[in-house]
Amino acid sequence: MKKILLFALLFPLLQGTFGQDKPFRSISFEAGVDFINCEPPDDKDYIRADVVPYNYYYESASYVMALLYKNYYGLKFEKRILNNKLGVVSGIRYTRTDASIGKDTYWTPRTEYFYLLSAQDGTNTEFLKVKSITEISHYIGIPLEFRIYPYHEHKVQLYYKIGFDFNFLINDKADVVFLNSLMESHENEVEGIIENPWKFYATACLAIGFKIGDPGKPGINIEACVPSGILSGNRNSFVAPTIGGGIQLSIRFPF
Repeated sequence: MKKILLFALLFPLLQGTFGQDKPFRSISFEAGVDFINCEPPDDKDYIRADVVPYNYYYESASYVMALLYKNYYGLKFEKRILNNKLGVVSGIRYTRTDASIGKDTYWTPRTEYFYLLSAQDGTNTEFLKVKSITEISHYIGIPLEFRIYPYHEHKVQLYYKIGFDFNFLINDKADVVFLNSLMESHENEVEGIIENPWKFYATACLAIGFKIGDPGKPGINIEACVPSGILSGNRNSFVAPTIGGGIQLSIRFPF
């Protein structure tokens, strides 16, 4: 009787161990872009201009606003576990972030300018007329993603994702657009005025994805990442990101 009871207790565990489907594994090349809203740049002592009072943007050039977008490329490996219902993904990723302050939107460049405090000595104050300042930063990072596949395998399969990545700065540069091209000799001065980029930052996102292609054959993944946010741990930065979203495309090769 004890043997029968022991077998009854262990059978579900043995069935879970030996009854698993063969785990899917794949390697993929990814590319993606995120657009992140930022808080109004109202804490910048070196800017003289009206600041947009909200952390979203209208088609208006009356205010200075902050923008952030990033694009990335990477190589990732996925292994499916729990009877192929959960995919664990990691790899390596290169990311470029463009953080900018100016009288523009994501899609519509403007010609207006604002004043940037260049030097202050006693009663003498010097300003530069600037259209926009963009802090371009390059990072190497490690993505970590968990994909949930609740449905049966089909040629087009819906899944859900919780994603993170951890990024380390490798290079940065400030790109300044002056009102007058004769002011371009002051570009290095601007780099010394604005805040430094993050040495490290992480991101977190939720996503809905579509896995396209026959199981066990090459295919593509398309993901809509909303919401997506940046965890910098430092509010004293050039821009202060809030929340945004993006899209990611991967080319998948099973093995």
